[in-house]
Order: sequence, then C-alpha cells, then structure tokens
Amino acid sequence: VATLAYALGLSRIQDPVRFADIQIGVDLVLVTLLVHATGGAQSGYTFLYLVDVVAVSLLPKRFSPGNVAAASALLFVGISLLGYLRILPPITGQTVFPWDLTLEELVFRLVVYLAAVVSVAALGMSLHAKTREARERLARHERIAGDLASLHQNTIRCLSSGLTTT
Repeated sequence: VATLAYALGLSRIQDPVRFADIQIGVDLVLVTLLVHATGGAQSGYTFLYLVDVVAVSLLPKRFSPGNVAAASALLFVGISLLGYLRILPPITGQTVFPWDLTLEELVFRLVVYLAAVVSVAALGMSLHAKTREARERLARHERIAGDLASLHQNTIRCLSSGLTTT
C-alpha cells in the first residue's frame, strides 16, 4: 500500500532527496507496526528493517546506513520490550503475542537481531562509500570525455585549414 502511495505521489515531488528521507521514515514506522502485530521479537518480519538499511546504502545523500540501522535497532528493541512488558496492547485479531516468549528467548532474539543490524550496517556503510567513490570517478571520467570530445571537434575543424591544435 505504501509503495502504491509513493508511486502515485512521485510525479508531484519537488525534492526527491527529501521524499526519500520521508519514505524511509514511514517505512520504519510501518515495519514497526507490522512487527508488533506479528509478535514483536518473534515476528518473521524483522528482516524488513534490514531492507531499509540496505536501501539507504544506495541513496546518494543525506541518511547514512549507520543512522538508519541505529533507528531500526531502537525501534525493534523498543517495540519488542513494550510488547513483552504488555505496555502496548495487542492488535485486534492478533494471534502471536510478544509476551509468549520467555525472558531468555527475548534476550536471545534481541541479541541476534542487534548483531544482524550491526553487520548489515557495516556492509551498508561500505557499499555507501564504494558507491560514492564510483560516482566521483564517473563524474571525473565524464569531464575527461568532454575534454576529449572538444579536442576532437577542434582537430576536425582545423584539418581543413591545415592548422593543428593541442
């Protein structure tokens, strides 16, 4: 549903970078609600937080994968603990409850998730840096190609008069 809304609104977007920032924030909130509705720490949808970390790694500016990973970790731990401690009520129709876990299972799942998010964030930051370097190299090569094209045009233009250019 969110993807459809993003697609419909894309033509009216003035600032795509700001839109991407908003989209990542909305995605994190929606994933958090989905995780709570499907059992908190025992939810099968916790991997969706990691998808946002990877997605941010591919964006050209603004958010760092580390920032999104930290937000994901805080949201996941927060929603898991609030559900486990029964501070957040269950959603109508919910069949898997966050408090169905033992304390040991909860801690284990939180530690495993935090290890996963740290690993994905490290890989994402590496990908982000490599992508930025590739963009800079591409821009440099485009300038060089433009200079070569200008030199080629000048050479062709001067061939008829017998002059050479450097």
